[in-house]
Amino acid sequence: MNNVRKTIALFLCTLVLAAGVACTPVCAESLTFNDFRKQLEWVEHAFVGHAITEAELIRGARDGLLSFITHNPALKSKPHFRRSVYFVTDMRGLEKAYEECTQTLSASDSHAAMYALLDGMVRSLHDKYSVFMTPKNSLAFFSLFQDKKYVGIGILWIKRLGYPEINKVLEDAPAARAGLRAKDIIIAVDGKSMYRKDEHIITQALLGVEGSVVHVTVRRHNGVHTFVITRAHVQWKSVACYVADHVAHIEVRFFGEETNSEIDALMTHLSMLPLKGYVLDLRDNPGGYVGAAVHMVSKFVPGGSVVLFSKNRAGYYFTVTDGSYVETARPLVVLINKDSASAAEITAGALKDYGHTVIGETSYGKGCIQQPSFMRDGSVVKLTVALWKTPKYHPINQVGIKPDIEVKNDDNTDVDTQLIRAIQEVLKQAVR
Repeated sequence: MNNVRKTIALFLCTLVLAAGVACTPVCAESLTFNDFRKQLEWVEHAFVGHAITEAELIRGARDGLLSFITHNPALKSKPHFRRSVYFVTDMRGLEKAYEECTQTLSASDSHAAMYALLDGMVRSLHDKYSVFMTPKNSLAFFSLFQDKKYVGIGILWIKRLGYPEINKVLEDAPAARAGLRAKDIIIAVDGKSMYRKDEHIITQALLGVEGSVVHVTVRRHNGVHTFVITRAHVQWKSVACYVADHVAHIEVRFFGEETNSEIDALMTHLSMLPLKGYVLDLRDNPGGYVGAAVHMVSKFVPGGSVVLFSKNRAGYYFTVTDGSYVETARPLVVLINKDSASAAEITAGALKDYGHTVIGETSYGKGCIQQPSFMRDGSVVKLTVALWKTPKYHPINQVGIKPDIEVKNDDNTDVDTQLIRAIQEVLKQAVR
């Protein structure tokens, strides 16, 4: 695999999300220091990346507050206050510093001070998959998992070397009409650099009001180009299917809220066709809801079979198929590449362990699960809460799923060698 570790995003998502979590609407209710305290306690007891103490989380929150004070006009003129905050080491001192801040600030700035505490606390984990999001950013972020319309430009992207790189461009979406292409590297949005920006920040930059204009600057092999794009309503379906040579090519772009119903309807339809087999295409799929991945595996593996083993702070547990098994005879081949991650790896790893052929390239290697904690005002802390392995207990984190048959596509041609090889394998297995 590439030695440079990449952060993969689905419309900016780097996380495998817990199944069944709905987005809390943004409300006017303000957070209190007690809300912060509860989040800190949860992080301290649920985070699995490495050992973390309350004192370390408090220092992180303090550093976040210090950064806020430094950039706030009403507070940076009080150097004595900043110095006093610098020496905060415990919860009581942090609460006192926060309350003193709010006495000086407007209501909106008081919100920002609380968000600085939360953001600083999460950043102190030094875990690229754990993140704090404000209400506005979290609403935009989670809406993209609902397979519903949103206002944007119609792209999927991954993060490479600090920049978002376009992975897919939705046909007839604003980005496609403007001329954006897969493999374009987004270096700026409306003149603001996207280098090393958090995923939800990039999301917020690309989304907007219908009819509004956004300037997207990309690096392409022949130079730097700026595209003027008018945002519009865009709708991505998580599942698409094409039939050729009596083989169903099922492309799963991400695991969203509607993936279960989409795959149920599709498999019902396909069961009535004279098919020879299936290709399940998980290439460039960055993940999504764990429950949707389990349901996908359940279509091809009998009920009660283990899909993944997980370990959290409470111990070990396992997840089994949900009993929606429909396919008993026709062969299935799974396609993956280096940008298949998270829930896509859960799916590919389980299907491989149960004997289905995997073709393509070694996958990304994200063997950890994140869970969002929604607060009263709609802000969110998303935290790494579990590590997982395949049914045969193969580790995935920083390792990935190795294909049974390795095939690479040539970036210099439009020929999909991987898909051709997968169809050939299905036809080969169908005549056995």
